[in-house]
Order: sequence, then C-alpha cells, then structure tokens
Amino acid sequence: MEDRRGIPAGTVKIAVLLETAEGIMNAYSICTASPRIVAAFFGAVDYCCDLRIVRTNLGAEQKIARTIVAIAARAAGIVALDAPFADYSNMDDFKQNTSDGRTMGFEGRMIIHPSQIPVAHEIYSPTADDIADAKKVKQYFEDEGLAKGLAAVPMDGKMVDTPVYQSALNVLEFYAAIQEQEAVSNKK
Repeated sequence: MEDRRGIPAGTVKIAVLLETAEGIMNAYSICTASPRIVAAFFGAVDYCCDLRIVRTNLGAEQKIARTIVAIAARAAGIVALDAPFADYSNMDDFKQNTSDGRTMGFEGRMIIHPSQIPVAHEIYSPTADDIADAKKVKQYFEDEGLAKGLAAVPMDGKMVDTPVYQSALNVLEFYAAIQEQEAVSNKK
C-alpha cells in the first residue's frame, strides 16, 4: 500500500486486536511481531465467545485476559487499549468497567457510542489533584533527592523514590499530551 500510494516505507502503523485464547497466550509475541505495531486492543466479545463463557458488563470473567493484554503491550512499549463496552446504555457499568481497565494498565478504550466519550475522557485523564500531586512530587524529588544524590526521600509521611518520581513524570507527560491534542482540536 505504501508503494502504491508513494508513502515512505514504515509510515503505515498497525494496531493488533487480541480476542481469542490463543491470542492471549501469545500476546507478547504478537505485540512485538513488527516495529509497525503501536497499539494492542483487547476484544472482549470474541474472547468470551472463544472461551464459551458468558460476557458480563463488569467483566470478572475477562480480568486475567485483559491484564495480560495490558502487560504485554506495556512490555512491548506500545499502547494498551481496552475493549468496546457493548451495553452502551448502562453508564454505571461502563464507568466501573472503564475504571477497572485503567487500573489494569489500559491507556484508553474503543468506544462504540458517543455517550461514552466524555466518561472515558474523564476516567483516563488525570484529575486536577493528580496533576498537583505529580508537580509536587517532581519538584520535591528533584530538589531533595536528585540534587542531593539520594535515591529515596520522605515526603508528607510517604517514601518518594525513582519509580514514584517517574510515575509523577508520566502523569505530567500524559497531561501535556492531552493539552496539546485539545489545542489542535480547538484550531479545527
């Protein structure tokens, strides 16, 4: 396709959909099969069909497979995206399912109805408190840890070390990306 359209080789990217027992068992191999792969999606409906189990809104029967997809994607350095939520009129279950996915490591999800977009944005976006805490951790660790050659420092009765600092940087980086995307969208 790139050749036919005169697009530089490597421009077209791939998102893989992991939705069977075999796909879950080979998740990392699939996620690393090509440098063009940028995202991995979990497919709940097909997964439950393949396992011959009943799919529920809260997804307890999917938890292990969802977690494996999120871990494999992270290990491969690509984005983990959660399954679409079929019962789009049930916003309470959608919120819970999406929150669960975020805690598993998903960075977003497929959406099948416009009413789901604001809820997904809210759940996957850092809150004002998240941003304020991240800024505080960043500044404190840079001043009291890194500047003094310390790998861990106490802050407000909690330990702040390199992974805590990196998590704060991740929040700030994600927030900056959201702001950048919103600025682009507002220009349209």
